[in-house]
Amino acid sequence: MPSWTHSVLGKVLAIGIPAVTTAGYVISRQSLMDENKANSVINPSDAVAQISLSSKSNENHATAIREAKKLCQQIQTIHGYPGLVVGVSIKGSPVWVHGFGFANIESGTKCTENTVMRIASISKPITTLLLAKMVEKGEIDLDKSIYEYLGDKFPRKKFNGKPVNITLRQLASHLSGIRHYHADEANTLSANKHYNDSVEAMEIFKNDDLLCEPGTAFNYSTYAYTVIAAVIESVLPNNQKFADRLTSMMRDELGMKTTFLDENKQIILNRSAQYCKESGKLVNAPPVDCSYKWAGGGILSSVPDLLRFGNVMLYSYIDSTIPGYLNRSTVEILLTPNKIGSINLQRDFRPWTEYGLGWGMVKSSQPQYNHGNMPPVREIFFHTGSATGGTTLLMVIPEAEMVVSLICNLGDGGRLLWLGVEVMKIFLEEENLSNHQPTHLKANL
Repeated sequence: MPSWTHSVLGKVLAIGIPAVTTAGYVISRQSLMDENKANSVINPSDAVAQISLSSKSNENHATAIREAKKLCQQIQTIHGYPGLVVGVSIKGSPVWVHGFGFANIESGTKCTENTVMRIASISKPITTLLLAKMVEKGEIDLDKSIYEYLGDKFPRKKFNGKPVNITLRQLASHLSGIRHYHADEANTLSANKHYNDSVEAMEIFKNDDLLCEPGTAFNYSTYAYTVIAAVIESVLPNNQKFADRLTSMMRDELGMKTTFLDENKQIILNRSAQYCKESGKLVNAPPVDCSYKWAGGGILSSVPDLLRFGNVMLYSYIDSTIPGYLNRSTVEILLTPNKIGSINLQRDFRPWTEYGLGWGMVKSSQPQYNHGNMPPVREIFFHTGSATGGTTLLMVIPEAEMVVSLICNLGDGGRLLWLGVEVMKIFLEEENLSNHQPTHLKANL
């Protein structure tokens, strides 16, 4: 249980209203955490506010920090990550956040704890948090047909000639049958077409056939989350857009002050460049307009903000002296495995990995016959992300009150998930909570 003795550092540097730089750019109103300021702007009685924003290294974890830093430097070099930011929080407070390499190679800007990158599909559990909050308020129902919300804005689907219904629960757990991206859509999705709202964004896929009867098979789909956004938009008052409601939750309710919609035109402080590889050569990633996937992969964030988000989930889930942002019973719904599909955390963990509503998870891991590796703890909930120019990981480990996050500005960043798991193990071992021998010194880096 967290000590809650950490002061809340709601450190904000307000830029403009709007302000105009000497270069003639208009900077949108936004906030930046400033480690040298101590002006709290969050109500200290708020449960979310009691998650510390401080990210100074903790001397009690000096050995783990030193070992994790060495490993991260090795992996960054071996796999050619342009930039990498890694963070660990324990008992509600970050004990280590560190940037490696470059946020922008061309300008020589180094990664720091304030660097903002694409978080790709970690957008999904953030959207699911908004959905869950609306369920708690009675504003939306996970098990109603989406047609009760969308009407003819989404075509009535059939499978094998029979009309079917689709629910929000099925959408969030990738059981809806709605497809993911097609390989030949890459150029289309990089064409920077802007969609004004979530209903308009559904035009990409809404007329396509379902891949399966809803509820019968796991088919990972970012487009399914665009439908979730459209449903949420349909019940918001005053014609509010999903993107605005999501931003309001992240910034105003959760205190994620360095988290933004991934918009090309907006000036965002500390935004990283994004990279990919072509024939082994590092190049700038092509521009992408993310308005078709705000809900499923369209958010930018920093590691401190992702640690904050992970702790919001953690302290809604575990027993605590204060109420969480969500009721524990609601989080348990999100973390109930659907028993049909999973996303990858680490290939050795696949026998234990499942998927709930917006979260991958390891539940009650136990040794299995003739299997040499297993998760170092009984329970983890997590999400991975891979997008044009970015690879990400967020893990929550309830029994250790630990959150681990990594963001990298390279698309298809090989071994990033493995690295995240190894960083987790290093800190678990120092806390004497790991069930297994360390593997981070193996040669197969």
